[in-house]
Amino acid sequence: MSNTRNLTMHFLAPCEVRGSTRVRRAFAKTTTRRSANPRYSNWLAVLPALFCCLFFANCGDPDAPVITSISPEFAPAETLVTIEGTNLDNITSMKFDGQLVNFNTAFNSDNALLFRVPTTIDAGTYTLTLTTDGGTAETTFRISLDAPEIFLISPNRGPIGSTTTLFGENFFEPLEVYFPMGEMDSVKADIVSFADDSIRVTVPEGATQGNVALLANGGYALSANRFQVGNVVVVNDFDGNGVRSDVAEWRFTPMLDQTAADAVRSSDPDPISGNFLKISGRDTQGSGLIGSVTTQTNDPTEFANFGLTTSLANTLIEFDVNTNGHPATRLVIILKERDGSRNDFSRELRLDQTGWTKITQPLSRFEDLNGAPIDVSKVASIRFLLFDFDNTGEQFEVNIDNLLFSELL
Repeated sequence: MSNTRNLTMHFLAPCEVRGSTRVRRAFAKTTTRRSANPRYSNWLAVLPALFCCLFFANCGDPDAPVITSISPEFAPAETLVTIEGTNLDNITSMKFDGQLVNFNTAFNSDNALLFRVPTTIDAGTYTLTLTTDGGTAETTFRISLDAPEIFLISPNRGPIGSTTTLFGENFFEPLEVYFPMGEMDSVKADIVSFADDSIRVTVPEGATQGNVALLANGGYALSANRFQVGNVVVVNDFDGNGVRSDVAEWRFTPMLDQTAADAVRSSDPDPISGNFLKISGRDTQGSGLIGSVTTQTNDPTEFANFGLTTSLANTLIEFDVNTNGHPATRLVIILKERDGSRNDFSRELRLDQTGWTKITQPLSRFEDLNGAPIDVSKVASIRFLLFDFDNTGEQFEVNIDNLLFSELL
């Protein structure tokens, strides 16, 4: 009997027994009865310990949590964040530099924990601590301001060393702006000035055409429009700038409502920027032509040419245009050479847009009646012809602003 009693106590000793006296007696009785039979001796060495661990004992402390990744690594308030790791199913607290924050335990498992960035903590870099009964785990997380967004780059062309401005929102420090440099690299630009919704930068040495990138407090943004690196030859912005800025030297046909004295306007419609050129009229002859305006004077010695040096494909003529909502407006652009061909090199535009629209045309699209291309280096004048091709007899009006040539490098 004494041997049986000792065997029973030997089995029970390793475990913290929580059962009642009746259960212990039943367990001891069963052990005593089966110990008399040698067939059960091996099982008697295993079953009591298993039984004890499963139903009565606390067999060891839980493991500490482990963090293997956090995504995103920084984000503004209310952003959903995922922490991955192990032993994450029984998190008892989450702290940012010791500050306790609320989180929903319904969104965590042993391998993942989801939470939203708290709105009660200021932007900054914090040590995020997770605590369970088994211990703690830490990682670094940065609460940022809202993510930046670039709406526009203007001007979207310019040479190395010129300035351009990014317009958008959430431009919060620290700020870095990068221009593409070739297909796989980028070059950092110097920031001239900035506000929450704009950044003025200098086009850096080595920059090539492409989308401009911004790194801000809230993350990364890429411009929707591409920046073209090259020279800009302003013909007339109608605010006093350009190689042909004096409209008094331009030629206006008599059929137009305007003359050189009153063609530059500042309102009606609202300008895209400063002043603009207004040409309007009605076809009274039934020919379809309403009238025209030319950048050149009758004296060809007053202006030689625009000094363009790039190829046909890399030379663009650009301007802003407004048709005042008339859906059947036709505008023909004619380029003329100096000391070259006497022919007109033309391009017809069908303008059906409403409001101000940017027009960009490569000079490779301008041909004479024989299909010959223009010599870029000899371009000396620009002529705009306003047409009523449908012979409606209606009043037509076209507004032109920011007339220039772009040379892509």
